[in-house]
Amino acid sequence: MQGEEQWFSRTPGVEARQKIELDMVNSLLTSVAFASDPSRQLALEIIAEQFEQPATIRTHPTPRAQLIEIVRTYARNPDGLRVLVDVVASFDPQSFGTVRLRQLFDEWQAAPSFTDDDWSAFRSALGDVVLPQLTELFHLATRNRRHRPPAHCKTAWHYFVHLTDLNAGADSVPPYMIFLERVAPLLPSSTGQELRMRNHRLASELGLITAVNEIHLHERESLPPQHHTAYLVIQLESDGIDPERYTLSHWYQWDADGWHPERGEDRTVSILEIENEVERLVFDMETNWVEAVETVTLEFILPWELINAPVDWWRKESHSSRPTPLTMDYPVVVRSLERLRTHRWHRAWHVRWQRLNTDPTSVLPYWSKPAGKNYHTLLETDLKSDLRYACLVLSEPPLPDSSGRTEIETALRAGLPVIIWHRRDCGSPDFREAVQQMLAGETLAQLPILARKLRGEALRLDLADRESHIGRHLTMLWDDPERQPEVSRSYGTPEEGIR
Repeated sequence: MQGEEQWFSRTPGVEARQKIELDMVNSLLTSVAFASDPSRQLALEIIAEQFEQPATIRTHPTPRAQLIEIVRTYARNPDGLRVLVDVVASFDPQSFGTVRLRQLFDEWQAAPSFTDDDWSAFRSALGDVVLPQLTELFHLATRNRRHRPPAHCKTAWHYFVHLTDLNAGADSVPPYMIFLERVAPLLPSSTGQELRMRNHRLASELGLITAVNEIHLHERESLPPQHHTAYLVIQLESDGIDPERYTLSHWYQWDADGWHPERGEDRTVSILEIENEVERLVFDMETNWVEAVETVTLEFILPWELINAPVDWWRKESHSSRPTPLTMDYPVVVRSLERLRTHRWHRAWHVRWQRLNTDPTSVLPYWSKPAGKNYHTLLETDLKSDLRYACLVLSEPPLPDSSGRTEIETALRAGLPVIIWHRRDCGSPDFREAVQQMLAGETLAQLPILARKLRGEALRLDLADRESHIGRHLTMLWDDPERQPEVSRSYGTPEEGIR
């Protein structure tokens, strides 16, 4: 064993990391990804694709020696072990070995933050502790910015090391310190006292003892119920090479105290696969949020060519005998990918959104009525000359080379956060009457709710009548500038959105 340990990384927390890396080797020996030469080669190829300069992996005569080489090599890369664990997990996500690897990776990340003495003490105190309150303590430690702990967190130790890698909140107290302060009273007296003593010493070293003491004063308060809107944000953008393929990104958001979306794994899909992939994301969300009581809104961030897609009527439960549209269960709105990417449009966007939120009774809708060759210039002049305009009703659907497409771009440039249209016929008397009734309400802030109500009316009709109902073809662009997911790494600079 001593000979093996000489292979491993010499970094802060070296003794703990040496043991963790050897435990990783033991777990990898049982992994499907390294069960045969072909699967090992495939795994290493996938890992290498994640780096600009692939690592050089030397060949060794035994599987154990080979895995020591692999772990040792990727431990030297700041993101190496994370990629290794993710790739191995993709071969067999639910296996015990995969769960153990994720636990070990959390430990490996956390180890350099503590002295060997503290590390041993925390592990001894928390290692086998399983409490019914752990999920609640996780919420308290993260200030409800995370909906649930990862599935691989089983014991208090797993929660602690996972929290060590999460950023502090507004009071600068790291989540792991909050967790230690909260879990200490639930442990045997002597163990809890030692845990708190060590936590207070660490807090003093960081100048955080006052903030940690305030946690101690309120340690018995329970997590208040949260009643707010959660979001599944789905973004589509062309992959830039094949016009029939898109990068589908998604974020989950459930924090009542601010915008802290968690990004899921990107996928590349063909245009024919998009609806099925969205159904999978909704299925995963419903499975993972089974205990959530929040209202969930689905938001689709779409490029020009997909902005008229009937995303609200895309199906879920498609493999059942009776599929249902997304709008039956969720409010659905669309957003503009081009506006998110074009930062020079954002100031006007923020100004109008702030007015919509702070003085909703003062904002006005604008009905687009094209007339003359210079109409779109006049439209932009009208919109930009009066900050009360927050909503544009299109004169026709935003199809390629249509007035509707130009009207949307004009509204985005002027900063209007709300745009409404009929996907087939914006001149329909039924559409205009329905929208007039929607806009006649007390505030425009109720529009997403009213849009879902119209779609619900369509759902109550038989299939023949449903197709002619306004709710079957209503699109609402509802674009909140305060909730922007992070810029896609594949897109380039923000100003590449529109020229």
